[in-house]
Amino acid sequence: RHQLRAASDSTVVAVTPSKSSKAFTMATETAPPPLSKNEQKRAKRKQEKARKVKLEFTRLLLESGTNPNTTDGSRINTTTNSSGAGKASRSRRAQRGEVAVGSSANHRPCGGAPVNVLPNHEEVVLGLDEFETLARIKFRPAMLQRKLVVTDNHGTMEQIPTTSENCAVPVEQTILRVDSNTGVCSFSECNLRSFSISQIPLTVGVTLGLITNLNLSRNEIWNLPDLSGLANVATLDLSRNWFRDIPESISTLQNLSSLLFRHNMLTSSRDSLKIDALKTLPKLAFLDLSCNKRCGHQDCAELLRKEIPQLEELKMTITCPRPEGTFVGATPAERDATLLRSQLEPWSTSALRHRLVADFGMDAPGEDMNRSEVMSQLLKLYKEEGNARTVVKVEGIPIDETLVKELLVALRSWSDEAIGGNQERRSINAKNYMILTAPAELDIGSKNAYKAVLKLSAHKLIWDLAQKAMMSVDPDFAKNYTALAVTHGFHGSPHIDRQNIGPFYGLSLGNFEEGTGGICVECSARIVASVNTKNRLAKVDGRNPHWVAPYDLQTERHSLIFYQTAGEREPVGPAIFQIPVIA
Repeated sequence: RHQLRAASDSTVVAVTPSKSSKAFTMATETAPPPLSKNEQKRAKRKQEKARKVKLEFTRLLLESGTNPNTTDGSRINTTTNSSGAGKASRSRRAQRGEVAVGSSANHRPCGGAPVNVLPNHEEVVLGLDEFETLARIKFRPAMLQRKLVVTDNHGTMEQIPTTSENCAVPVEQTILRVDSNTGVCSFSECNLRSFSISQIPLTVGVTLGLITNLNLSRNEIWNLPDLSGLANVATLDLSRNWFRDIPESISTLQNLSSLLFRHNMLTSSRDSLKIDALKTLPKLAFLDLSCNKRCGHQDCAELLRKEIPQLEELKMTITCPRPEGTFVGATPAERDATLLRSQLEPWSTSALRHRLVADFGMDAPGEDMNRSEVMSQLLKLYKEEGNARTVVKVEGIPIDETLVKELLVALRSWSDEAIGGNQERRSINAKNYMILTAPAELDIGSKNAYKAVLKLSAHKLIWDLAQKAMMSVDPDFAKNYTALAVTHGFHGSPHIDRQNIGPFYGLSLGNFEEGTGGICVECSARIVASVNTKNRLAKVDGRNPHWVAPYDLQTERHSLIFYQTAGEREPVGPAIFQIPVIA
């Protein structure tokens, strides 16, 4: 009955019968209308802009020694993908089917002592360890060695299991059977990447219905598709795994009263927490979401209490708003680098806990001890030792004087033009901070590619002179670093460069006094290295807390930082790479 108008050339009309025999539906696919003259001009300008970007890329690649014909027009990268050693990175790699970095390679079981040290670093590591030992036994003569910190496969310090009605009770490590008397079934710390009910060993007379306490903690599980058949489970422990979301399958556990989800990777989103699924559990009285870094918003806690009225106890590590005393200063730029606490702030709470045990011989702090309490205890122990750490000195490798002068001219020109208008890293205290990306790392398809190309092209002189300086000191590193940080007036700002995959090189120039304004880096609990970088290039591992040493802020200080964020990750070794001397 429907009369259809004749379709235009740009419209495809399909008439299909609907489920009802009395009606038809019309589906149309309309081609985009012709562009107006202004739109055509904009499209033409966009194409011209893209053409110029590609030409500039090609020029920069040729100058950097990269063959543009091998890039396929996508990501221009001569290095391999970053292989992060962190929990989140390892979990992503495992889920992609890659061979993940072994957990034992990622942690420092003796506190600040590096592991998996490369052969060419052993001499420096032994020297630094000797300095640390001398400083330690001065106040703690019984500690000739660091105290061993026993960790699980996530690098978490082992705790003596506690008996509580709200805890899975894995008093025996890895039961791997169903205890018919207690109803406990534990697969804790079995290096599992997946779990199914078929893995539960059932003996004669033992059924799934007997299990009331299922412990899957301390594994690397990220998905739990099926829990049907475990109708009587009252306590489920999924702590210290790789979950980004609470699994939907828990909705089948209608007798669940305690759910432990500590140390995973949940977020504060409703979808991640599966609030709608939790609401369907009538007996759920205890929920532990502690130590999920991205799940710590106060609003989230209030929402959970509101949406799940049967919940009697909720545990969360609230990080937003930040609890009073957690940190001093919101960013490194706001911290006084001369204060010990400011120098310790970059460390994670877990690292500070390790230090209490390994370097000061304390008992492992309870997991309920928050960051401010851990920091207070640590500062108290430092105070007993006089709040003074041993400072060792390292000299960088001098740069050719002519090159230093050329660099200063280029940097002064840049800073004069950039005053008040170039701060790309606001967490750092600097008048100007600019990042130049290596040509081989620029991504043609990214939104910021055009700006990156223009910026690199505009400051090509600085890049070329910096490259020349690096080639004179470390030709291999000169081929591999992926970015150059150019700074003016950088001071203080204790921080850790968590995105770096290896050490960096630093060079500072200006009229500031010799012996000041270098790089300070923590080598261990009681040792700090002062690295002289004035007109010198020095190698430092920025994955340790580091900051700019004090200097007269009325003087001039520029710096160049050469670093790498893509490629094969280098194990964390010593913070410095030359044998130091006592300052």
